[in-house]
Amino acid sequence: MELPEEVQKDLVQYQALQNQLNALINQVGSMKLELSLIEEAKKELENSEGDVYRLVGPILIKKDRDEVKKWLEDREEMLNVKIRSLEKKIEALQNTLLQLKNKIEAALKAQGGPPAGQ
Repeated sequence: MELPEEVQKDLVQYQALQNQLNALINQVGSMKLELSLIEEAKKELENSEGDVYRLVGPILIKKDRDEVKKWLEDREEMLNVKIRSLEKKIEALQNTLLQLKNKIEAALKAQGGPPAGQ
């Protein structure tokens, strides 16, 4: 049984949106990992004494403790904003995928074919 052209287009769009969703989820995961590293660095900064260094490219540069703390806090805030934004995009994309899935399943059911995903 050949699928109608509209259903084929919907399936291609569904797969593209699924790939986009996976990419966004991976981005959020990477950012959350960086956040945990920042949190760990902030704790170490508070519990340590002596010189502080910051990695800049392939080298370490001696920096003022307060400057490093401020940089970590700014980076943490920026990541949190990005994560919230991406999580909203993920939610919207999940809703779009659900609507598209229901549309595809309805079209297949109307043709007497198996439900999508089986």
